[in-house]
Amino acid sequence: MAAEPPMSRARQEKKDWRVRDSVAVPGPPLVSTLGKSTILKPSIMRIRISAVLTGKIWGKKRGAIVIGLLAFTIAPLMVMLRLFGLLPPNGDPLLFKLILVVTVFDVGLIIATQMLMGSMVADIVEDSELQTGRRNEGIFFAGISFIRKLSQAGGVFVAAAVLSMSKITPGMRPGDVSDEALRTLGWGYAGSLFVIWMLMILAVSFYKISRDSHEENLRQLRERRETSSNP
Repeated sequence: MAAEPPMSRARQEKKDWRVRDSVAVPGPPLVSTLGKSTILKPSIMRIRISAVLTGKIWGKKRGAIVIGLLAFTIAPLMVMLRLFGLLPPNGDPLLFKLILVVTVFDVGLIIATQMLMGSMVADIVEDSELQTGRRNEGIFFAGISFIRKLSQAGGVFVAAAVLSMSKITPGMRPGDVSDEALRTLGWGYAGSLFVIWMLMILAVSFYKISRDSHEENLRQLRERRETSSNP
């Protein structure tokens, strides 16, 4: 079999990193590890369709808040169930299946939330153009990229703080970690996730553009362009 061209491999690696960065999934690239599974592809497709329908029915702001809250509820679910002793013991095949299903569904919800928020930013571009007379989509999306990198750096800081409070040090073997340290780690993870997620929902709640106002913005921009092209 002929070897894959180097340029093709480079493009695939870039795509894998882009997908992994957009959904904030740690570990190996999502495309190469789960992309070929029969579980992930249909689930992600259904979630994307649900995001579109949610935006149509509830509106983008409400849809992003509802799906975002649901994603937060599911994200720490496995950790919380373990803290309360409601999960199968380690080594049980059922545990892996539960974690896989919950993770795939949660990633799908995160993708749906980001789809709605990306669409909301696109609507802000038109609103800004109507007020300033200039299209500044590059500035908006550059700002999003900056905030994403900033949040990733902040995530490293928060993770280090939680590990420090749990008294888990580099090189520590799994058998050396006490039950108290594990409980502190679990509650620290769930608590920090709750605070960060609620800050995101709070920021989304300030979004003021509705479907009607966006359509009005588009109408005014269309009239402005027609006037400028036909003086």
